[in-house]
Amino acid sequence: MGAPLARAETDIAITTLLRRHPDYSVAVPDNEFTYQPTVIRALTSLPIKVA
Repeated sequence: MGAPLARAETDIAITTLLRRHPDYSVAVPDNEFTYQPTVIRALTSLPIKVA
């Protein structure tokens, strides 16, 4: 239950953030995300731009 719950929480958090702040957007295309070199697929950063 841990990993699926964490993914759901992350999805809800990012969706809510972008809904509340429509002038925010992800600053890089999906294929440019970088991940930590671990078993768990975790972003090293999530660049955001404010319009």
